[in-house]
Amino acid sequence: MKRYKKRLVDELVLPKLYLGGLLIEGVKDCGKTMTAQRIASSAINLLENKVEIEFLLDTKPENLLDGPYPQLIDEWQAYPLIFNLIKTRIDEDQDRKYILAGSANPPNKALLQIHSGAGRFAVLQMKTMSWLEKGYSNGSISLNMIQQNRQKFDGMSKLTLEELITRIAIGGWPRTIHESDKKSITFVKDYLKLTNDSVLSTDGSSHLNPVRLEALFKSISRNIATPVKYSTLANDIDSQIQDYETVRSYVEALEKAFLVEKLPSWNVHLRSSASLRKTPKIHFCDPSIAISALLKDPMSLMKDGNFFGLLFESLVYHELSIYAYFNNAKLFYYQDSEANEIDYIVDFGNRTWLPIEVKLNPYATDKKSGKNVIDLASKNLHRIISKIDTAKMGEPLDPLIITAWGPAATRKDGVRIVPLDMLGV
Repeated sequence: MKRYKKRLVDELVLPKLYLGGLLIEGVKDCGKTMTAQRIASSAINLLENKVEIEFLLDTKPENLLDGPYPQLIDEWQAYPLIFNLIKTRIDEDQDRKYILAGSANPPNKALLQIHSGAGRFAVLQMKTMSWLEKGYSNGSISLNMIQQNRQKFDGMSKLTLEELITRIAIGGWPRTIHESDKKSITFVKDYLKLTNDSVLSTDGSSHLNPVRLEALFKSISRNIATPVKYSTLANDIDSQIQDYETVRSYVEALEKAFLVEKLPSWNVHLRSSASLRKTPKIHFCDPSIAISALLKDPMSLMKDGNFFGLLFESLVYHELSIYAYFNNAKLFYYQDSEANEIDYIVDFGNRTWLPIEVKLNPYATDKKSGKNVIDLASKNLHRIISKIDTAKMGEPLDPLIITAWGPAATRKDGVRIVPLDMLGV
């Protein structure tokens, strides 16, 4: 039996069962079942033995839910109304503990019949593995310590370009943690194909076209980490699709399956007359999907610096979204009508926020100005921060620039630099 790789969420499962029920949400194969099984005393998968399960649901549903507890109900969205049965069981006896794991949200019609679960269920979000969990990052620079202004920035990353590409292409899929690089990359390609079929079969929408769904994966990949409108995706998929509602239904199907995530813009008060952009940035649950959708050979990224940069920015999103979650913080981006942009804002609440820029290569020079990209990013951060009404939003923490390699350091202007393989919770 292959050794289990500890996850950040492991320590949250038992505490979150205090209400009686726990709903673990996340994309298929992100590790929900493995994490829940470590706590559960019994388990049932609703996609297995479907004839028997359907019979029991119609006749004696309580026989499916008789423990021992905690009981794992895996792929619960296959029979959404079981949620109501579990809610009733918890109402009858709070010593009954249930963990529900699902790789998709139920169809909209089913949602109308499901109790909200308020007061009976806690929710735990899971994603594919972070660099910290995979052992790629040493975690020596902590987001929590940054928030407390207690973090020292020193050290050096010697990550190579080839290593970075391989890590992005492999992704954070727990199933491949002990496999070779070649097998892991093949897994993502197979996963993408099977995922297309799964979305088509479980979404409950007959309008989804497999050819256009595959084209949508490619279009999102080309627009990864950018604020893209449905109309842009529609034109990219099929010039004959003029109404964005059709594309929106496709994207929503991917969101229900936790395959696509949207990064919202930061709703901030400005000192200037500039207006804020509101279109969310689009990301996959794991940037390996973008590579798999577009590239036969991941190493061809070396010939496309622009796409490589966007993929790295999406990788940073993946990592920050996990680390922010465990710090009870929210993640945004900033962009205004004057083309000013900050890649990420970590909002810790209580008027505490951290502006972050992403630069793949800290030693690179800007093609237009000939200046170092870190110098330009630092000036950009300070310039945009000066436009924000800090009387209303609070003073920011000293800005951060996340790189792929190079030194961790604090600049004279207060901007901190950290390579991704040193960042952690």
